[in-house]
Amino acid sequence: MTLVYDSDSGVLNVREAFLPDTKPIKLINGETLAGTAPRVRQQLHEAAKHRTKPEIIKILTIISSVVSVLADTHRLGITHNNINSFTILVTKNGKGKLSGWHLASRFEREEATRNSGQSLIKDNLAPLQYIAPECTGRMNRSVDYRADFYSLGVTLYEICVGFLPFRSTDPLELIHQHIAQQPIPPHEINLTIPVVLSTVIMKLLMKNAEDRYQTASGLKADLDSICKRLTKNEPLDTTKVGELDDTSQFIVPEKLYGRGADVGKLEHAYEKVTKNGGCSVVMVSGTSGIGKSRLVNELQRKVVENKGYFTTSKFDQYKRGFSFFTLVQTLQDLVRQALSESATSLHKWRVDTSKAFEESKDAGVLMDVIPEIKILLGEGYNFEPIVILGPSERENRFKSVFIKLLAVFARRGLVVFLDDLQWCSGSEVNLINTIIREAARSGSGDTGAMQKILLIGAYREGVVCPDHPVSGMLDFFRSATAFDFLNEGPGQRSNILTREETKVEVIDITLGPLDQDSVGKMIGDTLHRIPHVLNIEGSAAGPDMQTLTELVFLRTGGNAFFVTQLLKSLHRDGHIIFDFEAKKWRFSLSGVDAEGLPPTIVDLLVQQMRALDDETRSELIVASFLGGIRIGLDMLAWACGKELEETADGLWGALEVGWEVYGPVAISGANPIIGRADTADFL
Repeated sequence: MTLVYDSDSGVLNVREAFLPDTKPIKLINGETLAGTAPRVRQQLHEAAKHRTKPEIIKILTIISSVVSVLADTHRLGITHNNINSFTILVTKNGKGKLSGWHLASRFEREEATRNSGQSLIKDNLAPLQYIAPECTGRMNRSVDYRADFYSLGVTLYEICVGFLPFRSTDPLELIHQHIAQQPIPPHEINLTIPVVLSTVIMKLLMKNAEDRYQTASGLKADLDSICKRLTKNEPLDTTKVGELDDTSQFIVPEKLYGRGADVGKLEHAYEKVTKNGGCSVVMVSGTSGIGKSRLVNELQRKVVENKGYFTTSKFDQYKRGFSFFTLVQTLQDLVRQALSESATSLHKWRVDTSKAFEESKDAGVLMDVIPEIKILLGEGYNFEPIVILGPSERENRFKSVFIKLLAVFARRGLVVFLDDLQWCSGSEVNLINTIIREAARSGSGDTGAMQKILLIGAYREGVVCPDHPVSGMLDFFRSATAFDFLNEGPGQRSNILTREETKVEVIDITLGPLDQDSVGKMIGDTLHRIPHVLNIEGSAAGPDMQTLTELVFLRTGGNAFFVTQLLKSLHRDGHIIFDFEAKKWRFSLSGVDAEGLPPTIVDLLVQQMRALDDETRSELIVASFLGGIRIGLDMLAWACGKELEETADGLWGALEVGWEVYGPVAISGANPIIGRADTADFL
């Protein structure tokens, strides 16, 4: 295995070797490379790079060499994260080398979710044209080694066809294309590309990681087979793509099981509010680990397809004393999203935001909590001095300014997801109530000022009691005629609203545990075994599968998070293994003590915690005292009194048992990967 950090003098990358004279494709009126307009198709055909058979063989030889490197690195648990036509180098003997390892990471899975206070586009250093859909943070999927296959597919498409499958100067448009648009198959643009090679490329470019190649060895087998047949002038018609992709990596799929109806409710609510304007409210309840957040985050794809905005934040039990902390995070996230867009888009945001504060001149109220507002409004904006007011008046002014800025984003279609609502305070509920009412009122006014907000709240079942502020707010909007008790004092009825006037629809989604069939499908997809299907002899495809399903279901009670963790635990303990000779997953239940399995998810996590070494466990204990949803590695190192690299090394024990650690972590010693320790986050 050859890891290249600096290219040798005179060595070309594949772009220089195969696309030395590439000319830009001019698109007009919002056309995209994935479009079907005749003019676009004609221009694509003209721009396509004609490939001879020797050129295709040379390309396949180079890419096969790179895939060999990926096979070794993936086996070591390393993901490259930076494959593109600039990091694949061509050696003098016609082989391929892979450079650009500075972004590599050694994680089983990474969360790419764009959390409050983060800008995905600016934080991701890999070229946006090549990143996998899950790397955008808007797919509700974590990132693993299969993201490398997507990036390789983009690169192979570019080399074979002559241009990238997705091209745009607007970062958000590129993200939309990666997530929502299917590229035109290479052989339909470039007639010199064999259909079977086009099929391989399209398999690499599948939106869901589960639909791509699962192993580098399977991909290499297909590339080598095509190359061999081309060299011997043999027909390619009988080549079967993915036949040797043995799926030997143990990965629990991140699909949603048994939640189709609930996803449909969310999508319908979003479509309705974007079409009609105003505001709709969706409340999702369920026990801890049941999948509330994952369900809601599934809506992100729909929002991206609609080119809307999605922001999320989580209320913290230990930060209830900080006024509007969580709500400010959502607004700050939206501002940072706007700042990460193209210069043209940023100018529009700047104009709209300036107009919002044109009369009141009170934008400076947000400067202390959202300093990015100064960048959004521009250097030429004149911030008026803030008048000192009493506590009550100051809070009302803050709410007013908050609503004005939020409305700027809401006019373009906005989803606000507030998690753990059970921990929100009365004043925060009051502001949420005002947001809902103002958005609802805008729906019947000037269409230019119409807001489109879908507000989604999630809370733990049994914690939000009838006297909780959230319950009172929801009762108000559910009632046919209700008194605005959150803003008026006793005996005052100056603000009576009917449900028709507010136009607020409240939708309740209660998540229960998964049924046994859903658990069986999850296990079947994990082990690539289909339960309840008959084989050729007519017997059940696996009574052992049924037994495993019943065992997991009875132990977990259908809790999705518990199912995932228990399956990982069974694999780590050697009860689920991959048979390389038979090329299938096998499991032995004879060694599993059903009574000895952890009865709850808490017991399982405690069991895993006790198995960690003292250094890892002590760091996690310190982290728990620091609190917060995410903790920077630099903060943890300071709290532990250690250097950054020493602290990062201590976390590997948690990684090895499948605990999620987010963001790049610096790795010292013999490990060949160097990350950005100053930005590392973990849970």
